[in-house]
Amino acid sequence: MMLTCLVTAKGAPGASVTALALTSAWPSPVMLAECDPAGGDLRAGLLAGLGQNRNLVNLATAHRNATLTPQDLAQQLYSLDAPAHSRFVLPGLVDPMSASALDGLWEPLGFLLRDVRLPEAGKNQPLDVVADCGRLEHRHLPWPLLQTADLVLITVRSTMPSVMAAAPRVEHLRQALASRGGPAPALSAALIDEGPYSAKDVATALGTDIAVRLPHDPASVEDLVSGRRPRRFSRSSYMRAARACAANLTRSMAVRPRTLGAREGAGDVG
Repeated sequence: MMLTCLVTAKGAPGASVTALALTSAWPSPVMLAECDPAGGDLRAGLLAGLGQNRNLVNLATAHRNATLTPQDLAQQLYSLDAPAHSRFVLPGLVDPMSASALDGLWEPLGFLLRDVRLPEAGKNQPLDVVADCGRLEHRHLPWPLLQTADLVLITVRSTMPSVMAAAPRVEHLRQALASRGGPAPALSAALIDEGPYSAKDVATALGTDIAVRLPHDPASVEDLVSGRRPRRFSRSSYMRAARACAANLTRSMAVRPRTLGAREGAGDVG
């Protein structure tokens, strides 16, 4: 099981879309968690028409009333691929002004997401998690969740403004991830190839490697976010790149030791 968190420096470098692309392309059962304290984006597109009954605030309420359980989490999920039920989403905030209500949720949620299992066909099937955590400057950024992750990706475009915004924040992010003690999450970058700079140039400027690299493809992004799936979508260069990146991430992180810390994982969802 693997917890991957995406963050951004400033502007709109594409963390939410990248998280959705990775979730859509993930080679095993996976959940997308909208943990951006500025609010979730999927209700305006992919989740349109499903209502606002399931979200992070409900989990925060459950945690205030009792210990957060896998069943609490399961009640807030939507399936993205029924009837297969191998891809799920945990919707984010409806009202970003309520972000402070989540401050006490991030640590228990992090431990829960580190060890989620999905009952399927009588088996406890592990569920990987991709979490969109928003901008680094947000006052309610979910630091405990980031510090619990296996991998943190800072999302950047290959343009001068985006690279210049991200570069000075990488070392700060690296130190903050290590401040919890014990093994720190792996830190890398997710690159959107929109500008003139090569992946090597961006990696050098950031001082970190590029673990995810997606092409600039507005048409495929629109199909992805809206939920439309034209015949060309799965064969697009964008989704081919997303599948390759997701497969590489799962392979590379499978050999990295994991430490849950003081608490064990929370068990089964369902």
